[in-house]
Amino acid sequence: MKKMTKQQIINICIDVLCAVLCIVLLYSAISLLANRYVSWFGKLRLGVESDSMTTLDGQVAKEFSFDRGDLIVIDICNDNEISQLQEGDVITFWGAVDGVEAMITHRITSIRYSEDNTIDAFQTQGDKALGTNTYENVTPDKVIGKVVKVVVGGGGFALFRSSQLGRFILTVIPSVLIVAYFAVLFVVTLRKSRTDKQSAEMDDMRRQLVELQTKVAQQNAQSQPNEEEHTAQQEDKE
Repeated sequence: MKKMTKQQIINICIDVLCAVLCIVLLYSAISLLANRYVSWFGKLRLGVESDSMTTLDGQVAKEFSFDRGDLIVIDICNDNEISQLQEGDVITFWGAVDGVEAMITHRITSIRYSEDNTIDAFQTQGDKALGTNTYENVTPDKVIGKVVKVVVGGGGFALFRSSQLGRFILTVIPSVLIVAYFAVLFVVTLRKSRTDKQSAEMDDMRRQLVELQTKVAQQNAQSQPNEEEHTAQQEDKE
C-alpha cells in the first residue's frame, strides 16, 4: 500500500473541514428559513439580553430565573408538549419588543382554556415584573419551547453569534472562504485534467511511433532475405 505524503494528509483534512462547515452552514440556512432560528438536536441556545427574569432583592429565587449575560437552553416543543405546559414553566415564544418581532422568554403565570378544554392562551410575565400588571398573552402557535437549563454567565458567545458582527465573522467569512477554496480547487483540478489529457495524448503518439518503427523494422527484416536470395540467383546464372 502506497504511503500518503504529508501534503496529501493536509489536503484531506482541509477537504473534511470544508465539508463539515458546508453541512453546518447549509443546515443553519435551512433552519433559519424554516423556523427563523437555529436549533441543534431539538435544543435552542440563547444568550440573555435583558434582566426581565432577574429575581429582585427580597424575593425568593424561582427555578430557571436568569440574568443578563446568562445562557438558557430551550427544548423545542411540539403541539403535544405545548399542551402539557404548566403554570411556573419558563417558555420562549414569539412576541413584540418595541414593535419588532423577537423571541421573549418569560414564566407562565396562568393558562386560559377554551370551551373545548384546549389551551387558548398562556399568560406570561418576567420574574422582575411579578406583582405588576405587565404580562403577555401568548397563543400556543407562538410558543417555541421550554427552558430546561440556565448557564450563569455563559451567554457571551451566543450573544456575539446573534450580533451583526458575530454573524459576519461566523457566517459570511467562512462562506466566502469555502467558496474561494472550492473555486481554487476547481481551477487546479481543471488544469491538472488538461495536463493529464495532454500527457495521455503524448503517450499515445509515442506508442504509435514505436508501433510504426516496429512495423518498419519487421518489413525491413522480411525484405532482406528476399534481396539476398535474388542476389544469389543472379550469381548462379553468371
